Amino acid sequence: ITSYLSNNLVTNGSFDTNISGWECWAMNNSCATSWENSSLLDGGAVKINSPFQYFGFMVNNQTFSLQQGKKYLLSYSVVGDANRIHGITVHDRISNAQLTTRAKKEVATSRLDQKLLFTPNANSNAGMLTFYIGDEFVPSYSLDNINVQEVATLAVDPLTQNLFYVNTSHADQTVFLTGNYIDVDGNPVTGSFTLQPFTSKVLIAVNSSTV
Repeated sequence: ITSYLSNNLVTNGSFDTNISGWECWAMNNSCATSWENSSLLDGGAVKINSPFQYFGFMVNNQTFSLQQGKKYLLSYSVVGDANRIHGITVHDRISNAQLTTRAKKEVATSRLDQKLLFTPNANSNAGMLTFYIGDEFVPSYSLDNINVQEVATLAVDPLTQNLFYVNTSHADQTVFLTGNYIDVDGNPVTGSFTLQPFTSKVLIAVNSSTV
């Protein structure tokens, strides 16, 4: 991502004082949304719950415009009652046409800040986010900081952003780095590191803006 081309397109995605503009549905009318002041998120948040684990979803009823072929970044914070997954799509609220394929994102009992880059397959003046619960997905989770912005992107060669080191010798090897990196667990790696015999390490440049 090289630049952000719009403000947040989502109305009341921060849930500071209420969950106005959001609603949910599940079989047997078992879906419920509620406002909560979670210490795990940034003050106000929306909690979506399907107590009988029926398949359901939450959507925003205050829609926004999307243009086919343009790129948008969805970002949000999430905390679940279990370590599972949840689903996300973007729909047209009027026609119910699905504008993106369904993505699956991790949910954990600790806060995760998730991002999803998407490109609508059609123009829409009634764009709508759909967050899924129940069935194969986690039946209860909380969301905060829901943000959708149009973005400009630049294709990046992963070989310029990722480094892969292998030590095939019987002795330790010290690798010296230029720049700042993280490993696959998100731990910072700078300066140098040591590879033990017959081990490997993948590093990701921290100045990478890929999603």
